[in-house]
Amino acid sequence: SFVQTGLCKLSFNEEDFVTCHLDLVPGNFIILDSGEARIIDWEYAANAPRLLEFASLFATVIVDSAVEKDLLTQYDRTLDAKKWKEFLLLKRAMNFYWYLWSEWQYLYHPEQTVYLDFARFYLSHIMLDETCG
Repeated sequence: SFVQTGLCKLSFNEEDFVTCHLDLVPGNFIILDSGEARIIDWEYAANAPRLLEFASLFATVIVDSAVEKDLLTQYDRTLDAKKWKEFLLLKRAMNFYWYLWSEWQYLYHPEQTVYLDFARFYLSHIMLDETCG
């Protein structure tokens, strides 16, 4: 299973953990009159491996994997094959997380069919993902 072949094999050092927002979607940024940006809506924030922030971001903001890798390399110059694999596993976990969140929202707000669309979107990304063999 995904958990056995992927997530259970991840290991992080204490220095890998940072405060992560985990919901960096465009609506959670505000631009002040001064031009400075602020991040709002910290309800999903956690002390987590720094790669999880990017995994969550790229689970919700879809770009080509080459763009993902380029951004990660600019952020972490020590990005190697092991870290890239960890990122892909974490991204798959975040797709699963957001799938469950969407299903839960739809369960309690069935009139909001957008949640069902979100659930289908995340489920399709989980099913297409081949990072765990």
